[in-house]
Order: sequence, then structure tokens, then C-alpha cells
Amino acid sequence: MDGLTNIIAKIHEQNDAECENVLASAKKEAEEILEKAQAEAKEASLRIAEKTDSEEAVARSRAVSSAETEYKRAVLSKKSELLDMAVKNALEQIKNIPDDVYFGYIEKLIVSNALEGVGKVIMSERDLTRLPKGFEEKVCSLLSDGKKIEISKDTLDFDGGFVIEYAEICIDCSFSSLINDKMDEIRDELSKVLFA
Repeated sequence: MDGLTNIIAKIHEQNDAECENVLASAKKEAEEILEKAQAEAKEASLRIAEKTDSEEAVARSRAVSSAETEYKRAVLSKKSELLDMAVKNALEQIKNIPDDVYFGYIEKLIVSNALEGVGKVIMSERDLTRLPKGFEEKVCSLLSDGKKIEISKDTLDFDGGFVIEYAEICIDCSFSSLINDKMDEIRDELSKVLFA
């Protein structure tokens, strides 16, 4: 989770201005929706002025309630859009960090996810071609007794991370899978950082 915490911190630093723009746009859009709804409520009020006071009050209340619901929905939609954009940006940043830092994360993920026995680590073609020399030996030296990995020459089609295959178990540590598994936690953390 240290890697994700670092990612969240980087997202916060790099996306403040973008967050403010998206939130300002969402607030403006929501205010326009609210103004429109209030204008519609006023028009409805004028049309039903001949009806009883209680009917007018009910119509006005419904229009205001509808406008408030639309406002909340618009803000929530923009926040969700911003969170998705932040996660996407984080994945892009991870893919483009210097190799030594990137493979430091990969190393920690392998060590924390390796099981007893020999696991075959399968990476993306991009990662396999830029794999540092001696990486397999270094990771194996960090594993506890009874655990070993071998870097496969096979590749899989994903943006980053890896898969460890054992005889009957496959551990998916691709970044997209890790993020999907932790999406609720990531969204909660990002919400605290971005919308506090």
C-alpha cells in the first residue's frame, strides 16, 4: 500500500489546479441547472396562480426539490469524473517514472505477493524489455526461504505490473487489477485529499 500512498500524494500535488477547474465547472453547471429550475418553478407558479394556495406550495416545493436533486447529481457526477481522471493520471505517471523507481515498486510487489515454491513472473512486453540486469536474482535474494521466482520470457498484454503463476494459483498484480481490487479504498482516499 506504500506505493498507492505515494501515488495518491503525487496525484494531489499534480492535480490541484485541474481539480479546482473541474469543481468550478461542476459548480457553475449545477448553479445554471438550479437557476433554470428556479425559473421553471417561477413560471409554473405563475401558471397555477389561479389554483389554491396549497397546490401552488406543493408545485413550488417539488420544483425546488427537483432542482436541488439535479444540483447534487451534477456535482457528484463531476466529482466521480475527477476521481476517474486522477486514477488514470496515476497509472500514466507510474508507467512513466524512471525505471529504477518503477522496478523498485515491482520488486516490493513481488516480495509481498510471492508464495511458497517457484513462481513464474510474467510481465508486459514493455516491462520485460526494460527489466534491469540482475533483477530476478535481486528479488530472489529478498524472498524468504521456500520462495523463489523466475522471470518468464512470455509476456501479457497489460499496462504495468505482473502476474505470478504457480502450479494451481495465479496472482494478478497488474496495475489495473490492483487498482480495481482497491478502487473503493482509492476513491475514499482521493476524495479525502481532493474534496476535503
